[in-house]
Amino acid sequence: MNKPDAIEPNKPPWFQRAWLVFLVAAMLVGSIFGVATAANAFGENIQGSVRCEVGSVSGVFIEADRAPRVPVFGTEVQSGLAYWDAIGPSAAVFDYWLPLGGAYSIHFGCGRLPGKPDSWAVDNRTPLVTGTGQHWACDQPVVPTAATLVSTTCQKLNI
Repeated sequence: MNKPDAIEPNKPPWFQRAWLVFLVAAMLVGSIFGVATAANAFGENIQGSVRCEVGSVSGVFIEADRAPRVPVFGTEVQSGLAYWDAIGPSAAVFDYWLPLGGAYSIHFGCGRLPGKPDSWAVDNRTPLVTGTGQHWACDQPVVPTAATLVSTTCQKLNI
């Protein structure tokens, strides 16, 4: 009967410890980057349009229902100003990357406050919605007040 030959001789203890440390470090680094990459997989690109009954669109802000997580690297932002482009005198299309997806509310301004070009005359807010392809119009007062923002009732358009 033949004895099987040893495949390789035993390694010294320091080599075994170094190899174990390397494996643990590789698994830790891989899991951190894997979680960071997987987190972006849950995000959602939302698009739609908004229309002002009076005045022109002066900005679009997406307010997420979910709070941001504490990320490993940097700060994660969930809510923010959307990219928007006017498509007429009182309408605009918007585009926003919602990192965690989920429900959100669309805030959009119509007109400017007199003497305050960076302020919305009317602050329109939709109820919480999900998904992309959101199209909204809001009823507004004919003459918004100059002292305060006016919140109005919005209705979803079926486009």
